[in-house]
Order: sequence, then structure tokens, then C-alpha cells
Amino acid sequence: GVLAGAFTEVVAERFLYPWSIQYDDLGVVFVVTALLPLIQRYIMAIFAIVLKWSLIGKYRPGTHSIYSTFYLKHWLVEQVAGKSILGGGDTQGGWNFSIGVNFLKVLALNMLGAKISFSAQVTTQVTGYDLISIGPLASVHGPYHLTGINYIGKRMVLGMQKIGHGATLCHQSCVAPGAEIKEGAFVEPLTVIPPGAVVEGRWTGVPGRRIGAMPVDRTGPRSESDAVDGEDLEKGISNGGSSSDSNGRCSSSGGCHGDAHTRMVWIGALFAFLPFLLAPLGYGVAFLGIWLSRQAIQYFDGTGWKPQAEQEMLSDDLPPIFMNNLWVFMVVMPLFTILNEIWSLLAPVIACKVLPTAPVGMDLPLFHPRALIAAMKIGMVTRASNNLGDASIQAWYLRRCGAKIGKGSSMSEQTMLPETVEIGENVFFASGNTLTSMEVDQGRMRISSRTVIGSNSFFGNENHVSEGVLPGTFVGLRTWVPKMPGSAGSLFGNPAMKFGRPSASGDSMDGTRFQKFWYHFSTSVVDLFFWKALHSFETGIAMTLGRLIWPEYSDTWWGLQFVAELALFAGIGILGWWLVSVRFCRCIYHDKVPLENPFYSSVIMRWFNANKIRKVFKPPFHTEGTMWHATMMRAFGTQVGKRFFSPNQDVMIDPIFGRVGDDVTIDYDAQVRQHSFEDNLLKWGPNYIGSGTSILQGGMVAMSDCGQSVALLRGAVTWKGQALEPGLAYDGAPCVAVMSSEELHNSM
Repeated sequence: GVLAGAFTEVVAERFLYPWSIQYDDLGVVFVVTALLPLIQRYIMAIFAIVLKWSLIGKYRPGTHSIYSTFYLKHWLVEQVAGKSILGGGDTQGGWNFSIGVNFLKVLALNMLGAKISFSAQVTTQVTGYDLISIGPLASVHGPYHLTGINYIGKRMVLGMQKIGHGATLCHQSCVAPGAEIKEGAFVEPLTVIPPGAVVEGRWTGVPGRRIGAMPVDRTGPRSESDAVDGEDLEKGISNGGSSSDSNGRCSSSGGCHGDAHTRMVWIGALFAFLPFLLAPLGYGVAFLGIWLSRQAIQYFDGTGWKPQAEQEMLSDDLPPIFMNNLWVFMVVMPLFTILNEIWSLLAPVIACKVLPTAPVGMDLPLFHPRALIAAMKIGMVTRASNNLGDASIQAWYLRRCGAKIGKGSSMSEQTMLPETVEIGENVFFASGNTLTSMEVDQGRMRISSRTVIGSNSFFGNENHVSEGVLPGTFVGLRTWVPKMPGSAGSLFGNPAMKFGRPSASGDSMDGTRFQKFWYHFSTSVVDLFFWKALHSFETGIAMTLGRLIWPEYSDTWWGLQFVAELALFAGIGILGWWLVSVRFCRCIYHDKVPLENPFYSSVIMRWFNANKIRKVFKPPFHTEGTMWHATMMRAFGTQVGKRFFSPNQDVMIDPIFGRVGDDVTIDYDAQVRQHSFEDNLLKWGPNYIGSGTSILQGGMVAMSDCGQSVALLRGAVTWKGQALEPGLAYDGAPCVAVMSSEELHNSM
């Protein structure tokens, strides 16, 4: 939390930065400066391993209260692991296909007790380590957790999860403890595997169901002759000409997965050093700052300022040019933050322009150069798009990366391989959509088709489209569209169902010249640069005050001085978060705003501002999973009852409209969404979650109300305006009542 961040800043300001401007060899300075943040994440992984075996030992199936000492131990381990390579963020988003990082991550997970093959691809966050087993060449993609631990009704329920050889869990799929994914099974995106299910063949849906067979061995390239079905697939015909028995399993004589598994392990071990070799590329701006500092010192103070050879130990002293002008920190920190932001946006464009494009129909091993380039591109572009958020330049930026996007189209936080995407005119995308046919399966990357989005289409949140949609299509929320539909219409859920809705007028998209100017300036300048610069200005204030109070640490009291400066940095960080993220955001965005607003209205611009601010000025305390979580949510405007529990930090989308009763439990990856954008209007709640309600992993209550003691099952999504009746459990996307909540609780 805040202390960890303050510790890093104080160490950098007191020791790393003075050393970097004193040490003679600039190359060594560059390498050390770039590698330290990466090494820190691996050190935290080692700490998590030691802590887990010291406090917990092995995770075993069973049930524990969230108020038990076992849960406390688990929470401590999760907090430490979250700061390491095992934690959240873009490394767990489902599209981070870095072979070297994956190898090191799997190594750490095995040391924590998981049983994961080194040839498996794991791009999700794993919890309940000893409960997880993943076979060779399996692929498990995020962003949903792969967890043997779930929470319902104030209980943590632990169960085994087994992912077989060569099985694939696609993006945003969810597997319940107690389910078993058999060898070679394929689980499509946005699919939920219920407890006790034995998965063979190809599965899709919420809840998941078998829709056909799949060849068990897919380690070779596909050809037209492989596109068979019926009895041939049921017998498990292999794709690559590898040997398999009559059931499609690996035979003892040849072994269909053996060679591919061995190659992936050895290449993964070789690529494990790649993150350390590439780390300096991400710190060009920081190195520029160090080089300019050394040039300024030499110009103003000469070369005689405390040469490194004359010092017996590392000093925290700064040269006179800085000590006499401490205000420089408050100017330079925001400036370099802006430069770093520009570089983070420029680097993906350069990569996409310079590197070869990924051809449609590509079917190559994951370690092939073209596959590595495609993996790098989709990761870099997705991170840049998430960074841009609601910026008006989002479509323009993605065009620079190679996507074909028509006039009048706007979007936010998209996942795509840009050279394979074509988008028509006047298409609107809400956040979190995935536009790609890319698959990573059994150690191979496949791009089967371009993704073509017809003009005048609309996309809600978190949809996944592979081939595309026809012009005028409405795609709702968490909708999986694997093939180009035969006709336009409105689609929702998985499997995507068609429904009728009236056409919208375009009046609310009209704005005055000033409104359009402010939209571009606010989202693409203020939100993109100003808030991050303000946050770094806060750090500059802490550095200035620290040097004013303690110009140099004394030999006797340096330990106490370090602790005091740590408290100073932490205190300023907490104050900045409270003033900007809490108080200022509550002034510009609150539950008294109109509940319907046209796109260019000042209300929506302030909503964009508040969303970006809270991503930059993050909460200083990690209260998720604790009794203080509800207090933190109330600070952001949510009305929360007693004994609320969730392991997620961000449970509420639009927290000011959240209304939550007593004894509510919200599991991993679940959320409550309080807004919708349709008919060219942004519409808000409030909506109510009744007391005693449990929302299981990946469930979403979207613009709906829950009665008391409702249960929403894994991955289930509500219709807008749906009223979930008290005492019932709902499943599906869109969800329907399937049993009583009491029956569900008794079955777990």
C-alpha cells in the first residue's frame, strides 16, 4: 500500500538517485536503474513463497469462515504475492504471451505448491496454489482468476481444479472448483464451467455446455482436411500427423504432445532471461533524467563534486545546484512524467510500423518470430489503449498502430491486434471489448480471420468478437460472437441471443463547438497528462520537504531519519489521494447529477475526469478482503451496509450510485455496474443489492436490483432493469432463476 510506495520513493530519492549521478560508469547506472524495479517484483515472489509455507503450509479442500485465522493467513500471502510477478495488472490480462515471463511465473507458482507444467501458458492470476493442477501445453488465459478459492455467504470454499494436457481456457473464461478440464478440451471465451463438470471437446456458454468435439492433439498446423466433424472428431483425429490412439490420446509409441512440450520447456527457460535484457528499453526517460542531471552538475558545480573514488560508502548528498534549487524537483517530476507518457504511447506505434505484420491465417509455434512479434504488438497496443481510456484520440491512435477505422467511430480501452482489425464509420465501443480471432492453443498462435466491424454498430462492455459483425449491429454486454452473423440485429450474452430494441436517434450526439472542443481537450490532454503530472508533483513536494528537513542523513540517526521521511512521503501521498481522488471527485461527480446525459454534456466530461483521477490517485490502503473495505467504499460515495466482504478492490462501477445492504459477499472478478450507454445517452442508477446477497466469481449485476438473499452464479449477467427476486439463485447470460439460494448454499 502507501508504505510500500513511500519506501520505494525514499530509497530512490535518498540512495539510488545520488548514486546514479555520482558513479563513473554511466552504462552500469543505466542497467542497474532499469533492472531494480523488475528484480523487486521477483524478490516479492520469493517473500510470498516463504510466507505461504510458513503461515499456511498446503491449501486443502474445505470450508473456512472469512473471520478465521486461516483466512487472515491467506490474505497476508495474497497481499505479498500481489506485489510480485504473480500479482494483478496488465501481466494477468489474458494477452501477455511472454514466454520468458511465463516460465518464471510458472516456476514461482510451482514453488508455492501448484502443479503446473513448464510448457503451459498461464496468463491469469492464480490463487489457492496447492489446489491447482495444469498439464503440459495447456493454456489458461485471464483476466479472470484461476482460483481454487471462492467466497459465498461469508465463507471461503476451497476445491481442486485440474486442467488437463493440452486443454485451453480462452479469454475471460471461468472454471469452478471441482470441475475437471480433460485432455485437449477447448473452452471458448466468456464461458463458465460449473462445479463438478467434466469437460471434453469444445464448450461454450454461461453455464458452459458441450457444443462439439475437438481433436485432442492440435500441436501441428491446421489444414482444410482437419476441418471435419461428427464421428471423425469424436475419435480424436489429430491435426499434425502425430501418433494417437483410437481415443485421440497420446500413444505410448510416439506421444502426440511430447516433442512440442519439450520444445516449449527449453525455449521458455532460454527466454527467461529476455525480460531482464529488454527492461532497459522501458526506462529511456528515466535514464535521460539521470544523464541530464550529470550534465547539469558538471556544468554548474564542476567535476570536483564528491568524486566516487573518494567516498568510503554511498552518500545521500546532492550537489549544490540541486540543494540550492530544491523547487526543481516539483518542476522536473511532472515534466518527466509527461515525457514518459508520450514515450509509452509512441513505442507501440513504432513497433507496429517497423515490425512485420501478422498475416491472416497464421498458424505458428508461440516461439516463432512472427508469433512473438504478434504477441508483443497485441500486448503493447492493449496497454496503450487502456492507458488512453476515454480519450478522444483513441481511434486516431489505433489508426497509427495499423487498424483501419472509419470516420466518426469512437472507443475506449480495446484489445486488438491492429493490423487485423477493420472498423466502419460511426461505430461506438464502450470499454473492455476484445476484437481479435487470435488463439493461443497447445503452444501455437493462430489468427484465423480479420475482424471486420460494420458501420453504425454499437458495442457495450466486455464483448469478444472474432470474425466481426454486420453494419447496424447492437452488441450488448459480455457477448461472445465467434462467427460473422448472417444478419444485423441486437445480440446479448453467451451463447449470443437476438432481441428486438427500438432504433436510437442521433440527436444526443450533437454538441456545440465548445462542447466538442472541451471533449477533445479534457479527455486527450487533461485526463491523459494533467492528472499524472499532478500526482508526480505531489512526489516532488515530498522530495523537496524531505531535503529541506534532512539535507543529509547523519551517521548516528540515519535510521530514524529514514523512518521519519518514510512517514512524510506516506502522509503526503494519503493527503493527495484524499484531496483529489475523494474530495475533488465528489465535488465534480456525485449522485445529484441528472440520471440521463447526452454524450457531450459537462456531466459526462466530469465523469471521464473522475474515472481517470481514481486510476491515477489510487487508494493508499489495500482494504479489499478486510473489515475496512466498506469504509473505503463509503469514502467514494457508495452506501454500504454492515459486514460487507469482497476480495476485489474495485467492486462498484460508478460507486456514487451503489446501494448495498448488510452481509453482502462479492467474489473474485464480480462487479456491480451502475450505468449504461444506449440511445446516445449515458444513463445511471442507483441500483440496490439486497442484504444477504452473494455474487459469485465473474458475476455482474448490470443496472439491476437484487432482493434479499439473492445469489448470482459464476459469470452470470443481468438484463438492464431486471429485478432479481429474494431468495433465488440466478444463472446464465442473460440470467434466469434456476434454484433457491438456500439450495445453492447447501450444495457448496
